[in-house]
Amino acid sequence: MPRTHPYHPARNQRLDPELYACADRVYFITIRAQLGPPPFVRASLNRAVLAILREEQQLQNCAVFTYCLMPDHLHFLASPRQDGIS
Repeated sequence: MPRTHPYHPARNQRLDPELYACADRVYFITIRAQLGPPPFVRASLNRAVLAILREEQQLQNCAVFTYCLMPDHLHFLASPRQDGIS
């Protein structure tokens, strides 16, 4: 189904980088797909995206508490496991 609303790129809503490195904080993160057909409607791609999320959780030494994979974006809550990692 084509989108009927105009595309507006996300505004830069980033905080000071040091704030992302606090282990006592949980961050709400959204990753959006580019304009076009929603990519996350195929089960095989969804499994691959979630496998990468699990791998990166280990590689980046962070905790992912929950996620919500939508047709055109991914939301998740994450936190570094120790201070100084962002």
